Amino acid sequence: MDIKETITNFKNQDTASMDREGLLAHIDQIRETEQTIREFLNEFNRLRSETQNLIWAMDREEQRKRDEEGQEKMAAKGFGVGSIFYIDRHEGIYVVKAVDHYHVSFSRMMDGKSWGKTIHIEHHRLDPRLTPLRTQGPFKVGETVVRYEKEFRVEGYLGYRMLLSSEMYGNKIYTIVQKKDEKTYRSIII
Repeated sequence: MDIKETITNFKNQDTASMDREGLLAHIDQIRETEQTIREFLNEFNRLRSETQNLIWAMDREEQRKRDEEGQEKMAAKGFGVGSIFYIDRHEGIYVVKAVDHYHVSFSRMMDGKSWGKTIHIEHHRLDPRLTPLRTQGPFKVGETVVRYEKEFRVEGYLGYRMLLSSEMYGNKIYTIVQKKDEKTYRSIII
């Protein structure tokens, strides 16, 4: 169907000389043609959407590959998902939440909080002061300890401080234990 030709044919019909029934029949013909054109348009929209979905799928696959490359690159530097870093005890801790081809996303958790502030940092702008947790200390990483009659998991050590975690409503809460003297550590029972 040539749409321009169809429109020209409808324009060329002498509607001024038609009676009421002829005009109603003319309107019905226009409606039928409109419906056919709408069906064509719907088919075009469906075809365009399918093609666009294929392009988006290709883009997602390319993005996934770039993200994997970024994750591998950053994992070699110790920035894997779940890794914990710190700068200073007043800054809280930085838990790696995600890594893509361009950013490392951290959740900055403060002592005793169940939620953190999300921070996205470009790979080449990572703060050089970010220090990974140490694993050497009086307790092994991953051990369960009891402190104040509550169970905690040993996550690692921030210098002379120990980092513990517990779960509340599916969220991890991190607790930094000060090491001002040996009594602090001795109050923790394996």
